[in-house]
Amino acid sequence: METQYFREQAQRVREIADKADTFTRKRLLSLAEHYDARALESSRPLRQIKPATPVTAATFGKAGVSGPDKLG
Repeated sequence: METQYFREQAQRVREIADKADTFTRKRLLSLAEHYDARALESSRPLRQIKPATPVTAATFGKAGVSGPDKLG
């Protein structure tokens, strides 16, 4: 949904840039590029989710493994 929004904004800004003076056109096209980049970012996941590391009897209680009593 955000991807479509940013693409639409980029298109609107480019349409306005076509009618603008040279200085404003340059700034507007830069803004359109920003919207295009945001559209690409919003189509990707923000971060990769890693599966949780299972706690087994072999690792439970080993030194270096933080537990609730070792926080803080």
